[in-house]
Amino acid sequence: MNLRQTLLALPLVLLIPTTAEAAKTATMKLAAGKGGPFQKDETGKDYAGPGTEQPSTAWMLNKDKNVVDVVTVWMSSDVSTADRPWQGKCSVLELGQTGEPKLLVDGKQITALGDANNADERPFNHPHLIRVEGGQNHTQLFMLTYGSDANNNGNVQTYAVLMDNQCKLVSGMVRISNDANNNEGAPEAVFLGDKGWVIAGYYDNNAQRTYAVPLMVDDTDPTKPKIVKLDTPKTVVTPSNIGRPSLMSVSKAASYVGT
Repeated sequence: MNLRQTLLALPLVLLIPTTAEAAKTATMKLAAGKGGPFQKDETGKDYAGPGTEQPSTAWMLNKDKNVVDVVTVWMSSDVSTADRPWQGKCSVLELGQTGEPKLLVDGKQITALGDANNADERPFNHPHLIRVEGGQNHTQLFMLTYGSDANNNGNVQTYAVLMDNQCKLVSGMVRISNDANNNEGAPEAVFLGDKGWVIAGYYDNNAQRTYAVPLMVDDTDPTKPKIVKLDTPKTVVTPSNIGRPSLMSVSKAASYVGT
């Protein structure tokens, strides 16, 4: 497959609240597979980027409008020269009980990581998005985790940040990995549904082990939510060969967030 022609499409299942109709499906293209700049001979320039990759999707019930907001983030090479080779982008689709999905936010760039004078190879990599709830005021948010080698001496580290349903980052970025001398990325996270607790996992490529770290969404001040790292990362698998984590919650409470 030519990565420069890769498209990002999101299959959506629209659940109609009636027994008279079966569930309907719709596919919408959120982004074209536009890669980084190329020379006349089609040779990729330094830090060109592959195109549109690594999407992650989560949803939230918008009780005010009685609709579902579906948020997708991905790694995009369709960025400025200063932001090469890629950054994070985000779109929002609104799903109602009838009709087609509505595009509310269209490919908004949400990061500008790295040094424009010395392009990083992985400023925003392997994003993962989940729906979360604050532990104090039950604020509905999304948590985005991702890997980045920006400002880390060339080593990828794992970060987490909170985002609202309009692709706005609403907290500071927190480094949740622990060893800046190793490449630690490819994260995944899961919300535990109680007291704002989240478990995040990531992979350490140099040490060949997979870590898990407990986090908390602190919304004591709902206007200034933050991510709190509750403990140091713990090894859960070793040795592991490209042991990128996959997590799920076995708590019933996690399934009720936003409903």
